[in-house]
Amino acid sequence: MPFSQLRRHHGPVMLDIGLAVGCTTVAMLLGREIHEDFKAFDGPGYLLTVAANMPLLFRRRAPLTTLICCAAGWLAFIVAGYWPALNPYATEVAYFTVASDRPRRVSIPAGAIGASVWTYAGLISRHASMASVGALSIAVTAILWKFGDNARLLAIRNRELAEATERLRREQAERARRAVVDERLRIAGELHDIVAHHMSVISIQAGVAGRVLPADPPTAQDAVEVIATSSREGQQELRRMLGLLRTPTAVVEDEDAALPAPGLARLDALLSRVRAAGVDVTVDVIGVRRALPPGLDLCAYRIVQESLTNVLKHAGPTSVTITLVFDTDRFTATVRDEGRRPGTPSVIAEPDGSGHGLIGMRERAALYGGTLDAGPDGPGFAVRLTLPL
Repeated sequence: MPFSQLRRHHGPVMLDIGLAVGCTTVAMLLGREIHEDFKAFDGPGYLLTVAANMPLLFRRRAPLTTLICCAAGWLAFIVAGYWPALNPYATEVAYFTVASDRPRRVSIPAGAIGASVWTYAGLISRHASMASVGALSIAVTAILWKFGDNARLLAIRNRELAEATERLRREQAERARRAVVDERLRIAGELHDIVAHHMSVISIQAGVAGRVLPADPPTAQDAVEVIATSSREGQQELRRMLGLLRTPTAVVEDEDAALPAPGLARLDALLSRVRAAGVDVTVDVIGVRRALPPGLDLCAYRIVQESLTNVLKHAGPTSVTITLVFDTDRFTATVRDEGRRPGTPSVIAEPDGSGHGLIGMRERAALYGGTLDAGPDGPGFAVRLTLPL
């Protein structure tokens, strides 16, 4: 066992042994002196001294019982005719332990035990002044109680502080755990937005190229170019995200990883990919267009991107209107499609709102104090994002 643990486990025991043996030794040494008014210190005196002091060995386990035993041994020592001043120390130590370990409703009445024995010793002593004896017994008892009660209150405060520290540690661990979970969800949302959009564009263009390659090579070539552009942009965004995750505080040397997070300023490139996939997109801007804070800008871009991805996956070639409203206190983005065109064997995007894409968009909007409404709108589907500025 390490020394620190050994000291912590055995230190109190050694202290109690030292107190018991020390009080017994002091009493025996003083008892060898000659006191003309009292009985000479003999064999029974030694035994009574041991009985009055050695119960201190158990003062931590049973403080009140130890006090009673020490006081009883001291009283027996006095009744036997020995000098009363030899054995009060163990009783005083025991009373201090009671005051430091037991509530006041127990410790205050317990003070009468030692004071009573002290008063009795004064009554049977021929030359003792009862005024002095009474004052001394009350003063010593009060001082012992005060110091013991202060020690008890300090121990209570220390326990409360330790409990508060443990609660704080658990709360910090829980906050750290939640932060990790939230970060994982955020990263998962980012990866979903990046991969889902670019893979949807690639999948559609690959299908177009495969169908028209024999009959219309130029159209197939255009589709292949869109595939290359979309895959390259998706790779750049993934490298940017992974670079930030690997080196959150270091200088990023990779040019792709050092690219800024996407925002509405890159909306034109996004719309170009979607238009190349056969979706006719129109953008209406209401109000004075201005730059949004970085977090809100990324949020708006990702939700528009995910909405267009859902159009590609579920409505196919159709018409989409994007309305961006810049108010003084809020920003609103609405993505509304006209539904699948006749002859297109697809269903409109997630009309019941149960898809993972809509769940992720709502969580992203809530992260910035915004709201997201999504549902059928005539023959098509509409997604409306509102963010406070």
